[in-house]
Amino acid sequence: MRVLNRLALAGLVMALPSAAHAQSEQGAWSVEVSAGTQMYAPSSSLLNSPMLALEALYQLTPRIALGPAIQFHRADTDGSFYVAAIDFGADSTRIYEVGQTLSALHYGLNAHISVMPGSSLDPYVVVGGGGATLYLDTQANDDFRRVTHQMVLGGAGVRYAVTEAAGIQVDVRDVIYRDFDRDVLNPVQERLRNCKSDGTCRFPDAERTDLPDKQDMIHNIRLSIGLTYVPGLNR
Repeated sequence: MRVLNRLALAGLVMALPSAAHAQSEQGAWSVEVSAGTQMYAPSSSLLNSPMLALEALYQLTPRIALGPAIQFHRADTDGSFYVAAIDFGADSTRIYEVGQTLSALHYGLNAHISVMPGSSLDPYVVVGGGGATLYLDTQANDDFRRVTHQMVLGGAGVRYAVTEAAGIQVDVRDVIYRDFDRDVLNPVQERLRNCKSDGTCRFPDAERTDLPDKQDMIHNIRLSIGLTYVPGLNR
């Protein structure tokens, strides 16, 4: 029985490289569906959120795949960044921390560079670029508003081939927004803001003293796990 078990294990190990081979075959398309967490830079005022992503990759060579990618998630802003001071009568003022929920759409082209093409366990590097559009909450902003940023990304992961057609992968990516302005995410009207654009504040003690400095380029970390599939391989 032990001999049979060892032979079966050896057969499985020998089969794995061939199963992976189809997923790195030149000229093949693969589809990758991922889910995970988008962790925003602390200075952005955006809170961490779950995300879903879809990539379609064309295998240019056994090592390099290129194709379009999209990602969607909904994120909340941290209300402590945006303080409103609203008067209720001559001698009554209330302080509010105002956040909002927005939708984020990432889109662009990604390239995957395999370290060990044809192997059942294949580490890879991913680079890409495109745009990131944030759709702000219509009710909180009293209007339809969206903000678009240039986006570049880089990261690494590992893919494991379960069959010739299917596999699983995990990766981490640094998703970079350029020309970012967190003040655009402030849903409080200028006349109701505790701190005005000239820097004066009605109630300084209502503001956070540990607020991160503004950054026009923010680094956001994406952690994900996904499934890969090569259409047409019914094996």
